[in-house]
Amino acid sequence: MKTQRISPFVLIVAMGLALIAKAQHQLDSVVVTASRLNVQARQMGQHVTVLEGAALHRIPATSLDDLLRYLPGIEVQSRGLFGTQADITMRGSTFNQVLVLIDGVRVNDPLTGHFNGYMPVTMAEIERIEIIHGASSAIYGTEAVGGVIHIITKAFARSQRKGLGAQAELQYGRHHTATGSAGIDWQTDNLRLVAGWQHARSDGHLPKGDSLPYDFNLTTVAAGMGAQLAPNVRLSLRSALDMRDFNARFFYTRSTYDRSREQVHRWFNQAALQWQHNDRQETQLVAGYQTTTDSFLFHPAFPGNQHTTRQLDLKGWHRIEASEALRFTFGGQYLGKRIESNDRGNHRTGQWGLFALTHVQPSGKWDLQGGLRLEHEASFGTELVPQLSFSWRALPTLRLRGFAGRSIRAADFTERYISTNLPTLSPGRNLGNPELLAERSWNFELGADAVLGTTLSAHLTAWYRNGTNLIDFALTEGSQIPNANNIDPSGTYFYARNIASLQTTGIEAELRYRKTLEAGTLEATAAYRWLNFASEGDVASKYIANSAGHLFTASGQWTSSRFSLSANGLYKQRTAEAAEAINRELPASYMVWNLKAAVTPTTRLPLQVTFTLLNAFDEQYADILGADMPGRWWLVGIRTSF
Repeated sequence: MKTQRISPFVLIVAMGLALIAKAQHQLDSVVVTASRLNVQARQMGQHVTVLEGAALHRIPATSLDDLLRYLPGIEVQSRGLFGTQADITMRGSTFNQVLVLIDGVRVNDPLTGHFNGYMPVTMAEIERIEIIHGASSAIYGTEAVGGVIHIITKAFARSQRKGLGAQAELQYGRHHTATGSAGIDWQTDNLRLVAGWQHARSDGHLPKGDSLPYDFNLTTVAAGMGAQLAPNVRLSLRSALDMRDFNARFFYTRSTYDRSREQVHRWFNQAALQWQHNDRQETQLVAGYQTTTDSFLFHPAFPGNQHTTRQLDLKGWHRIEASEALRFTFGGQYLGKRIESNDRGNHRTGQWGLFALTHVQPSGKWDLQGGLRLEHEASFGTELVPQLSFSWRALPTLRLRGFAGRSIRAADFTERYISTNLPTLSPGRNLGNPELLAERSWNFELGADAVLGTTLSAHLTAWYRNGTNLIDFALTEGSQIPNANNIDPSGTYFYARNIASLQTTGIEAELRYRKTLEAGTLEATAAYRWLNFASEGDVASKYIANSAGHLFTASGQWTSSRFSLSANGLYKQRTAEAAEAINRELPASYMVWNLKAAVTPTTRLPLQVTFTLLNAFDEQYADILGADMPGRWWLVGIRTSF
């Protein structure tokens, strides 16, 4: 495996970003519910990003995964716009090593991490998004290796706002694209009702030299409620339906026979009961149940694959604030997974975990946080997963932080069983391995947060991860694959294997700027991430170390009473690839910029006219070899909110 190197100049620039902050304001004081200790972001000992839902409509993004694509520290490898499909990675992880939650319930589907971008939530429902950069397996168990993305909806969030609020937006654009979204939020003293709808359809762009456009038809609908059953008891409920139909050619293969089309339907249900015993004790019970049906047709001449997965997520915890300087949380979780598939067979598995967390403030300058989890699953038995972090206010304007912890991930149903139930399998296809061992890794990081004024802050983090038994699909001779009766021994296959070990080293640097003037508010963020991979041997694996070596992201917004202008962009540098058989290539680098403007013609009506320009400079690029991304794409629309 190739090792990506960094130039001294780029390293100096990245480190300099964290040292040139020259403005004064407080570190993030928002309470991070994802910690399960309800501590402030600055006390976590890890880098945390919080994005408020009220600002999402101003960002030039067509879907939630497209929004994440331009946030610092997150790399989204897209196969199409508007949420068609995307792999989410953090800190050089694979797409299976990032945990996505909605109100504490797992979104990660047991079939494959490719579905993590299928988030059954509308933009209008989102109260805020909390992102923990780095491992959190002691809190959440498996998959929380590269990071955690926690989406909190309005139905599950507390708010002082009363009355009725609503928003809606319609857009039309290039390639006969039509999008729509709407949301309603009604709140009284004891009840909050929330509903959202989101839709996008298009004839799609036509890649150069191809005859099949990347059309799509995507819809998400959801409704939720939060009810105060008693002064100290709150019940929250939510249900969402996510439906997708799209051209998936070259999304997963580089075969000249690929004419893939895919339909995915997901039904996501969740409930939470919160009991506030007193000012210092709280109990929460959370339940989630999701059903996902995936219909995949590789070519009209071959039978299609039909998969149905079901996942039950049950958890509960009790939080105690013994004093202002000492907090405890302890609880447990059960995760039940099931699949019915003509391709992978019928299987079920269950896992459980017990965890204990603590937060200690030995002084006003120190915050210490520790966690210990006992996790059990049939494929790896029983494992002890610890983590420990600190945050130290070294100066009034500077905080230092550190983290060390273990993480673990078991193989999903695709990695274990793909194509094992087919009567015959042609060379070049993927093949699962039921004997896969679980991935294990140790994670370490050190960071600093500099805040020296009212407008500017800077964040710098360096981390190291040593992973063993990492799972990936590697080119393997058929004669070397055991217990497979449906393959050609003389052919080669992408066979799921445990790939020895991988050491990942990285640096994240980030600058945030915000200034409020009489005419409006200016906000900007610039970030850089560097990765270096080193492994034993040179195995031709498919996904491991697929992240970019250099990644720059930037965003900015100007907002006034009648006008707003937003821009975001990224520059990515990675290893180039090419597939001559399908005439597609992955360039070594690319840069993409997006713009969105909104104008309020008159203050008499709550109406805005919007214009969005995606890929403004018409860059030709791809994140996944074969799945070419579209060129310049414009949208015009109208939006109302009250």
